Amino acid sequence: MKRHQVTQLNWDGVAPGRRRYRPPGRFSPVRACQTLLLAFSIALLSLSLQAAEPLCDTDIDGNGSAEAASDGKLLVRHLFGFQGEALTEGLIGEGCTRCDAAAIASHLESTACQVLFDIDGDGTRRPLTDGCCCGASLQATAAQS
Repeated sequence: MKRHQVTQLNWDGVAPGRRRYRPPGRFSPVRACQTLLLAFSIALLSLSLQAAEPLCDTDIDGNGSAEAASDGKLLVRHLFGFQGEALTEGLIGEGCTRCDAAAIASHLESTACQVLFDIDGDGTRRPLTDGCCCGASLQATAAQS
C-alpha cells in the first residue's frame, strides 16, 4: 500500500521552497501591489509639491501673456546668470506681477520652474539648449495665435 504525502501549498498553489514559472505579462499580485504603491507614492509627492508652491508658468513677469520677446529673454538671461537690473532691463511688460529682478529670480528658481524649463530633461537648465528651446516654443505659440 502506497502512502500519499500531504503537501501544504502556499497562496500561489506551489509547494514551499519551489518557484512557479510566470511568463512576463501574466498577472502577479505582488507586482500589482508594488505598482499600486508606486502610483500612490507619486500621487502623494505631486500633491505635496503643489501644496508647497504654486505651479510654474511661462509668463515669467506675470503680466498675463507669455511672450518670447520678454519672457523668453528673461529666461535666457537668468540661465546665463544675469542678476539685478541686467536681468530685467527693457523686458518687463505692462501690468506685471513680478516686476523686479528678485521676484523673477525667485520664481525661476522654484522647483516647479526648474522642472518646467528643463526642456531636454537632462536634469540641468542650460541657456543655449533649454533657454533657446523655450524661447522658440514661445515664438511658435505666438505665431499660431
